[in-house]
Amino acid sequence: MIVRAEACGRLGRREEGREWVDRILEISPYTTVKSFSDFLSGFYVPEVVTLQADALRKAGLPEG
Repeated sequence: MIVRAEACGRLGRREEGREWVDRILEISPYTTVKSFSDFLSGFYVPEVVTLQADALRKAGLPEG
């Protein structure tokens, strides 16, 4: 789900991205851009984390 939300954010499909974000938040209500970025920083270089965080922001994931 998070990958779909991220893809929608990158493609400018904000409404569809928001629907995926809503699904994510139903399952994990405390997921935020910050929490996801913190998690990803253990696996990816900072540039990739920034790209993914920006896409999730555009999709409507709360900043946190």
